[in-house]
Amino acid sequence: MNFDYNEEQQLLADSVRRFLQKDYDFEARRKILASPEGWSARVWSQLAQMGLTGLPFSPDYGGFGGGAVDLMGVMEAFGEALVVEPYLATLMGAQLVARAGSAEQKRAILPAVVEGRMKLAFAHTERKEGEKLGVVGAPIADKLVVSSGSRLFLADRADVKMKPYRTMDNMVAADLIFSRTGPSRCRAQIRRLRKPSTSLPRWFAPKPSAR
Repeated sequence: MNFDYNEEQQLLADSVRRFLQKDYDFEARRKILASPEGWSARVWSQLAQMGLTGLPFSPDYGGFGGGAVDLMGVMEAFGEALVVEPYLATLMGAQLVARAGSAEQKRAILPAVVEGRMKLAFAHTERKEGEKLGVVGAPIADKLVVSSGSRLFLADRADVKMKPYRTMDNMVAADLIFSRTGPSRCRAQIRRLRKPSTSLPRWFAPKPSAR
């Protein structure tokens, strides 16, 4: 597989890197980390204006139809600048909606993600039924994509009890606690994934809960 950038991909990576060097230097990042929110709505808006929040999504929803190599240059630049905005968390959640959601859910969520109006988080790792651990971006996500066995559910942030904290790399995260009946109480089910390995990348396939 060829991971070399073509001219357009290199130009995109370079433009992201220039933006971060100018507007996301050490001092700017320090101020963001010192803020109560722990992320910058202004930076998020600028990422959306640059088209980054729509990069991997279909043009049917306002995106650019990019692939993994298109994202590689962006993520390399983000890693160099230690960006703390929930870009990867939002893209992961939105990709699950794009792959497994109903037509109605896609229309409601994907254009909002592309335009920077909605942030998502993916809640997968669990210690026991009804608890999800280390959900990056959860405290500032508008909606959560939650795995439960072989199913996925959508939850509003306000409907889930959270224990927020910062990760070792200063990302905003939280542990989630659902009711005794677990995530299946979330009102909007995306749909049952009977064969996760064919519908989703294999590393999204749910693992059995630890008992």
